[in-house]
Parts: sequence; structure tokens; C-alpha cells
Amino acid sequence: MRAAVPATARLRRAWLDALLEGGTSEQRVLGDARLQALSGVEWLYGEVIRLVRVDVSRAARLARATRRLAARVGDPRGRALALRAEGHVAFAQGRYERARAAFIAAIRLFRSLGQDLEVALTRSAALQTLIYLGLYRQAFSWAKRARDVFEKSGDRLRLARLDLNVANILYRQDRFEEALTLYRASLQEFRRRGRPQDVAIALRNRAVCEISRNDFDAALTTYREARAFCERHRLPLLVAEADYNIAYLFYLRGEYTRAIELYEDARRLAARLGDRYHEALCDLDQSEMFLELNLVERGRTLAERAVRRFEALGTRYEAAKALLFLAVAARHDRDAPRSLALFARARKLFVKENNRLWPSLIPLYQAVVLFETGNLREARRLCETALAFFSRTALSGKAALCDLLLARIDLRTGRAARAWVSARRALRRLEGADAPSSIYQAFYVAGQVLEARGKRREAARLAAALSPIITMAEGGGPMKTSPASATACANWWFSARNPYPGWIIVARDFLAAS
Repeated sequence: MRAAVPATARLRRAWLDALLEGGTSEQRVLGDARLQALSGVEWLYGEVIRLVRVDVSRAARLARATRRLAARVGDPRGRALALRAEGHVAFAQGRYERARAAFIAAIRLFRSLGQDLEVALTRSAALQTLIYLGLYRQAFSWAKRARDVFEKSGDRLRLARLDLNVANILYRQDRFEEALTLYRASLQEFRRRGRPQDVAIALRNRAVCEISRNDFDAALTTYREARAFCERHRLPLLVAEADYNIAYLFYLRGEYTRAIELYEDARRLAARLGDRYHEALCDLDQSEMFLELNLVERGRTLAERAVRRFEALGTRYEAAKALLFLAVAARHDRDAPRSLALFARARKLFVKENNRLWPSLIPLYQAVVLFETGNLREARRLCETALAFFSRTALSGKAALCDLLLARIDLRTGRAARAWVSARRALRRLEGADAPSSIYQAFYVAGQVLEARGKRREAARLAAALSPIITMAEGGGPMKTSPASATACANWWFSARNPYPGWIIVARDFLAAS
């Protein structure tokens, strides 16, 4: 009978150092009869899982050593554990096809041994890989089969981990309320009996979901808790993810200068840690931000790099978003045919992802391009299609954007009364929202509608209320502004530091107008 791995902490640390060093040191340790026991493979597998969220390159070296040890031991279970370790590492490196292959090979070995629990554990561990590859049907199938095993054994912790992964599937499909319910339930269970890594991941995912629900204050609170927790428990990769997500939150709040600084910090940290996925995400989000600030060349360059990186990673969802931003850049360049074609490419990818949000939102973007090229009939058709979808959802901000475009179309065709109906509806949808850019746009369109209806005094009062740097020609014509003044207005008027919610007062005044 093989000897069990000694419990001596000093010996285990010496073995780890030698295995991570490689070369002759690794060969010497792998030849140690005490480590060659099957429990040695089990121990190394646990160390790989511990390291993969701390240092991916070290985890990869240890996974290779685990595979070599399993080959020496010659036990199928050891080989299956080594394959599962390789799957975890490949996922952390952004090599999702390789991770999927390793997980499938491990499942086959565990199944041949009749080890149903290990099969279920491997399926649960592989769900995020399947999600990133867009294999949602397979992910739901594996989740159901794993759930059956965990429920039979009454393993509440493993069920919570499974629920966390299922929530990730729902989130990718923009089913935010369902996802948030599972994130909260998983976090509650992890706080009772999970590992620090479990708590950290649940906090991070809950915050991402809160952002998507436009609950920015809750998201910032959750992110700060997650970052402090990760630093306290020495989880640097999760700290990097938190930094990225906090940068994204500042961007959404319109605090661009701070967001740019945080993105640069997050990108450097992700590059140093070998986190290719979050490095590419920084490119993606900064591209969106620069395009919003009318810095088109920088936005296009980052979007092109993001497309290349995500295509290399095999992440279809993120590649589709990068194509969206390339389409926006083409729109800025007044290249309508290219813009519409890129939007169509992105939409096809989102449809393949079984995503419900983006295939309905992209027609709105295409409608904007068509509006700008004068194709008002097709622009209205696409915009009304998008509005019909968003009016049935909790995404009131998206419905408001549809209303605003319809108002602009009606203004272009001389239907000021109908435009005012759409503008007022948009303002109502945005009341209480933490969305500076959309709120500013709503007031801007409302001012144009008031001018068109001959109510220039009210329009001037609206412009003056928004910001002293936005001006309107006294004798008529549209309100004049610029990206710089719009940004300054949004940052001043809707700043969390400004205790006076003046825009709400202005909104009520103008909603009462006829």
C-alpha cells in the first residue's frame, strides 16, 4: 500500500518550491515515493486550484507537474484530476477551447470509473468555459445533471457554487433579475460555509449584475467590499477584476477622467498577471468611452484591438460588442454602409449567443444611422421595433432612447406636437435614473421640441437651467452645444457630490408644460 503524503507543512512547501522551479528539482520530487502516492496527486490538484486565482503562470507550472506525477502513478483517477486541473488553468489563461477539451477528457475518465460525484464536480467547474464559448444549451444541460447529483447528496455548498455558475449563464443572456436572485442566494451560502474565493467571486458577479440593472450606488458599494475582501485574502487576480469593474462603473457615472486612470491601472495589472481576458476588456470599455467623448481615432484603434483579442480568446459575446464599437466609429466617420454592415455582423453573433437584449438594441443603433442619412421611414420602423421590445422590460433607459429618436424623427418631418409626446415620455422614463448622458440628451431634445413649438422662452430657460455653458441663439435655431460642454454639464449637474437634484425640479416643470 502506498504511503500517504506526510502532513509536514515544511516538506510540502519544499516540494512546491521544487516543482515550481522545474528541471532537476522537479524530477527529484516527482521521483519521491511519498509524493507518488495517489494522495500526492490529490494534494497537488488542490494547490493548483488555490494558485489559479493568485498567479496563473505558477498554477500552470504546477498543473504540468501534476500531469507528470499522475502519469508516474498510473492511476486513472489521478489522470482525471490532472486533466481537470489543466482545464482550470486553461480557462484562467483565456484558452477556452483547450479548457473545454480538458474538462471533457476528465469527465470521460471519471465516468469510466463510475465516480458520479467527480463527473458532476467537473461539469460544474466547466460551466463558465461553456458560457464564454457561447455553448449555453450544453451549459444548462450539464448544470441540470450536476444538480441532480448534488441534491441527492445534500451538498449545499456545491449547490451554491453551481447556482453561481447558472447565474452567470442567465447574466450573459441579460436575464438580470433571475441572475441577481441566484447571486444573492449563493453569496449567503458562501458566507456561511464557503472559501474566501467563493465569497469574492459572488460579490464580484453580484456587482456586475447590479451595474446592468443601473443600480450604480449598490454596485459601487459591492465592488468596494469585494476589493477589500480580495486584498485581505490575497487574491490578486480578483483584485484586478475589481479594479476593472470599478473603472467601468466610474465610466458609466460619467466620471471619465477617473475612469481613464483606473482603466490604465487595471490594464497594467491584468497584463502583469497574464489575465488576457480583462486586459482585452479594458480595451473594449475604453473604446466605448473614447467614442462617447468623440475621440474617434482612439476609440476605433482600441475596438480593433479588442476584436482581435476576443477572437483569439474565442469569446463571441465580447467580440460582438467590439464590432458594435467599430460600427459606431464608422458612423462617426459618416461611413453609413460600413456602419450598418458592422452592426449586422454584431447582431448575428449576439443571435448565436441566444442573447435577448442586443439583437433588440442594435436596430435602434441602425435607426440612428438611417436617421442621419435621411432614411426616416426605415429609421422609424427599426426604432419602433426596438421600443416595442424595451417597453415590455425593466430597461426604461433604453426605451427612453427610442422615444428620443422618435421625437427627433418627428421634428425632422415637422410634427412637433407628436415629438413633444415622445420627449415627455422619455423624461418620465428617466426620472430618478442615474444616467447622466441619457438625461442630458433628453433635456436637449426637449429643448429642441419646445423651440419648434414656438416656446423659445421655455427652451431658453431649460438650457440655462442645465448649465451656464450651454447657449441658445436668441433669434431662433437649435440649441448649440459640444461634447465638452455636454460632459461638463453632466459631470456638474448630475454629480453625486451635488446635493441639489436640480434636474428633477426642471423635469417636473417641463412635464407639466403642454
